[in-house]
Amino acid sequence: MPLKKVLGRGIICGLLSFLSQICCLVFLKLFGIDLFVPEKIDRLENTLTTVLLVLIVAPVVEEFVFRGPLWCLVDLKRPRYLILTALAVTSILFGLVHVSNYDSPYSISAIAYVVMKTIQGVIFGAAVIKYNSLAVSITAHCFVNSGLAVFVLINLVKS
Repeated sequence: MPLKKVLGRGIICGLLSFLSQICCLVFLKLFGIDLFVPEKIDRLENTLTTVLLVLIVAPVVEEFVFRGPLWCLVDLKRPRYLILTALAVTSILFGLVHVSNYDSPYSISAIAYVVMKTIQGVIFGAAVIKYNSLAVSITAHCFVNSGLAVFVLINLVKS
């Protein structure tokens, strides 16, 4: 797939992921639940290393780990039920892995965060299924994480 298509599709999937997260935040706010940035982000010490990890390393590694098996199933033309099952399992695992961002993983905020990340995993996985490309989901993941990196840098400058 040409780089221009990968970037375009990745950004569209990233925007869709942002939109889903905003919808989740609004929904939670209706029930009086504030979903703050995970506690551990406030304690970041080496900003440049953290930004590189968030922007490049985490998206690439997470996409290979969570969407890589899904991509193999799509590429090997496996039955649709198997692909959808893999999408569900890998998305839930993706969400659960992100609970480690919280000091108290059983809080309502941590659980809501896991749900948001699971939805994000579904979007990234759907991109892999639709475009048969891990590069699109990596691009989308990098795009989404760039928003987080900007947020972290703004908070560090304020403090």
